[in-house]
Amino acid sequence: MPAPRFSSWKTRTGSPQTETSSRVRRSYGHGVTRLMAIANQRGWRFSKYNARAAAVDRLAQEYNDDSLALGLSVARKFHANFYRDFMEDDEIERDRPLVARFVRRIIAIVEEPDA
Repeated sequence: MPAPRFSSWKTRTGSPQTETSSRVRRSYGHGVTRLMAIANQRGWRFSKYNARAAAVDRLAQEYNDDSLALGLSVARKFHANFYRDFMEDDEIERDRPLVARFVRRIIAIVEEPDA
C-alpha cells in the first residue's frame, strides 16, 4: 500500500508535493501566531479556533478585506490536509496563493506602527 502523500514519512523523502504542504502548514502556523498576537494586543480572545476566526472577522471588517476570513479558512484546510491527506493536487495549487496572501496580510497588520 502506498504511503499517504503528506505523511511524516514522506516529509523525510523531500518530495516537491510534501515540501509544498509542509511550507503551507508552517505558513499557517506563522499566520496564526501573528493573528494571536494581534488579538492579544487588542484584548480579543484567541485561545480557540472559533475565537481566532472571530478575530479574523473583526480584522476583515476593520480593514475592509474579506479575503482575510477566506485565507484563514483555506490555511486551516491545508493544516488539516498535512495530517489527513484529503486535498487534490489541483486544489493545492489553486488555493496555495490564498494562504500566502493571508499570511502576508496578517504580517503586514502586525508590522503596522499602531497595530
